[in-house]
Amino acid sequence: DLSGVIWLRSAVARNSDNLLVPKIISESVGVSPIVVMFAVFSGGELFGLPGLLLGIPAAALAKVAWRFLRAGPQEVVVAEIPAEIIVPATVEVVASSPVVEAR
Repeated sequence: DLSGVIWLRSAVARNSDNLLVPKIISESVGVSPIVVMFAVFSGGELFGLPGLLLGIPAAALAKVAWRFLRAGPQEVVVAEIPAEIIVPATVEVVASSPVVEAR
């Protein structure tokens, strides 16, 4: 029955969009799923498509600004950087052969 398949696909997509996507995005951005949903809905209502696209980055920026204003610049840690990334890498320059043009 085609209508049952369409209904099931629609239900799965709706649950995925409303439950899984905010959870995944909230973990990667660092804000709660409720804030993610609110940022998308309010950004879309206020500014249309650009608001939908920029709602979540604006919410993450607001979170960092709020932490900065509450704690002061000395105590705010946005992200922990592993020590192996900070260590400068050595760069080796290798002479290459001249470029031959194809005919």
